Amino acid sequence: MPLLSQLTVPSPATTQSAIPAIAALAGATASTDAHREMNSILLKYMRSEDAHTRLATAQCERALTERLGEEWLVLLPEMLPFISEAREDDDESVEREVQRWITEMEGVLGEDLEPMLQ
Repeated sequence: MPLLSQLTVPSPATTQSAIPAIAALAGATASTDAHREMNSILLKYMRSEDAHTRLATAQCERALTERLGEEWLVLLPEMLPFISEAREDDDESVEREVQRWITEMEGVLGEDLEPMLQ
């Protein structure tokens, strides 16, 4: 929790050092329950009032998808409503990052997510 909370700090330097640490922590943990708990916190951050937090969270989710691949994407059903909302974020940088995350997921899964995001 303390490491994940670094995503809420409006400092690019803090965020950029926290994301690799979060991905490394998740990579060192093979527990689906631990991943689910971590993702639950991240999904709450996706609905933050602060655009920086939403952007940092989308970047973190993309890094986790890149690092863990299908191991992380077993949580996709829980993520879909949040991804759908974030695709229409008020902040364009969040929208762009979410699209990068979607592209990353599609590459891992080998399928188009668009039908699931409707």
